[in-house]
Amino acid sequence: MARKLTINERDVLVGEIYNKVSKASIEKLEKDLADNQDFLNIKSIQETIIQNRKTAEDLTNKLGDLIEDFNKTLATEHFQLAKTYYHSIDTHFQDVGLRHKIESEVVIANLGDSVDFDLLTQKLMDKYGA
Repeated sequence: MARKLTINERDVLVGEIYNKVSKASIEKLEKDLADNQDFLNIKSIQETIIQNRKTAEDLTNKLGDLIEDFNKTLATEHFQLAKTYYHSIDTHFQDVGLRHKIESEVVIANLGDSVDFDLLTQKLMDKYGA
């Protein structure tokens, strides 16, 4: 009778044997399925998905570079075109300091005795807005 294995020894032995048997079994299965049209369709679609992901990644990187170059030439210091990310193609402008400038002016104006916020809003619209 063989020596009783410890749990760890048994796990190592089973793992080694399983890896060898499953590898050989999968290789045989793939060889047997080499002419199976359903299997070939699945492999073809997987390859197409991989290629499309690569294409999407390349286009996303190119878009990011174009947006970066566009922002360098944009004639405003208060906004820039936001970069889009992989699953989002939302084109929008983002603030790059306008809110802080307005906040500063509101705080300074509020230091006085009274503030006409309608007049202040109009002044800020004239200064920063359309």
